[in-house]
Amino acid sequence: MHLKLVLTIDTRGRVSQVELVQGIDGQLDLRVVGLARHFEFEPALDDDGVPVRGTSRWDIEIIDEDHGQLRNAMERGYY
Repeated sequence: MHLKLVLTIDTRGRVSQVELVQGIDGQLDLRVVGLARHFEFEPALDDDGVPVRGTSRWDIEIIDEDHGQLRNAMERGYY
């Protein structure tokens, strides 16, 4: 099961927008989007070292293990 997000990161490194590209379940989707709004990053920099707005896409794989525990494996990609 994969949940896909696109995060917009402002010049301070804070998430200003979360776009749900692919969801799994309404409740789980809402929880993950809510958590993603609190992520913090180092801002992207332009060639002069000035912070700029950017985006980051996230593919979050939810794996249901034998004992009912959830493990999140996150792969980040930038574009």
